[in-house]
Amino acid sequence: MTTFASIFHKAVRSPEYKQIVNHKDYCQTYHQERCTVCPAINFPYRDEISAKEKSFLEFWKKNNLPGSPEKMVISPLGRAYRTVSKRRVFRGRGGQVLLGLTDISESGWAKPVDVKACPIEPAMHASIYNYVQQFIVSRDGRALADVLSHVIIKGSYDEYWIIFNLSDLPQPANSGLNRLSKNMAKEFKIIAGLFYTIEEPSKYYLSDKAQANFKKLFGKDEIFQKVGERSFLYSPLAFSQTNGSIIEPMVAKVLDLMQFNKEDMLFDLYCGYGLFGLCAAAEVKKVFGMEISGSAIRSAIQNSKRNKIENIRFFTESVTAASLMKIFPIESAQELVILDPPRNGTNAGVIEFLAERRIRKALHLFCEVDLIPQELKRWTQNGYHVQRVVPLDMFPATESIETMVLLERN
Repeated sequence: MTTFASIFHKAVRSPEYKQIVNHKDYCQTYHQERCTVCPAINFPYRDEISAKEKSFLEFWKKNNLPGSPEKMVISPLGRAYRTVSKRRVFRGRGGQVLLGLTDISESGWAKPVDVKACPIEPAMHASIYNYVQQFIVSRDGRALADVLSHVIIKGSYDEYWIIFNLSDLPQPANSGLNRLSKNMAKEFKIIAGLFYTIEEPSKYYLSDKAQANFKKLFGKDEIFQKVGERSFLYSPLAFSQTNGSIIEPMVAKVLDLMQFNKEDMLFDLYCGYGLFGLCAAAEVKKVFGMEISGSAIRSAIQNSKRNKIENIRFFTESVTAASLMKIFPIESAQELVILDPPRNGTNAGVIEFLAERRIRKALHLFCEVDLIPQELKRWTQNGYHVQRVVPLDMFPATESIETMVLLERN
């Protein structure tokens, strides 16, 4: 299969697009190396969108996919857009501790990059990470540095929630963590909450095990998000979109694609804190939301009460064919589905179960472009055709995009 990344990387090397001349400190590490995480960072955003649209169309054609991609939904912020970011702790020889990003070298191996500032993040993110970096290499922070795995920033452009991901918390590290959290709360008024969680060290973070060891150090318990007339609060552990600026355009496009009516039964699968289902609830008869994260579902239930929405129910379950049998009514109705699965896609049997139900429409969201061919093959083999394809620039400057595919019964 021809990958989207290979096509896009070729496009950004084309002389068709003129690169911006970089400032000497732009995307440089402390060691004056170049960070290559974002292949399109050197381009004006309009040129990046042009390259992405052409690359996506080429990807679609080379993989013989059905349907015709529409114009890309552009991010309101092309840079400094990330409302979720992270740094991983790397340990080098001689006890060196580095808080950085993971970059992939040309030879294919992962390398730590201690970027001073990242152009796709708000500038304040860099200030916070640099503050933590200075603390963990100080005498007061050495014990904390030994157990710190990741530092995560979540929230909006107005308020931040910080999560320290730890492998353990012995007393010396606990003392350092408390000192750091108090100092950060005083230093950065934009920080609304500080938390820590404990799980086994790995390149991943915030696993299911982490939720059992999630504690607040300071501030507000939940993150605030407003979308149109709806107000949402959700746990810092719940999944949230990386690009806060594009959430409203994304929700508007979902409603446009689905064209709901008052007799529809909507099943919002992988529903998170209830974003799509609650925004659509006024346009349909009933909504059922399903999500494996208990903290996300608790937030979704509270959000339904907060917005005074009564025609919605939520279920804490992994989305499988077996779990779907529990929430779908015995008698088939005018059923519609929104699927927004994680990067590795839907479980075996999920698409097949929905096809057997003869649902009227399915809107399948993909955050991994290269997964589209195999997932669409399952849909088309089970009696559905692609009605509309809408790419969405969720991740400006990077080689990734979000894709919405509307499917209908043949």
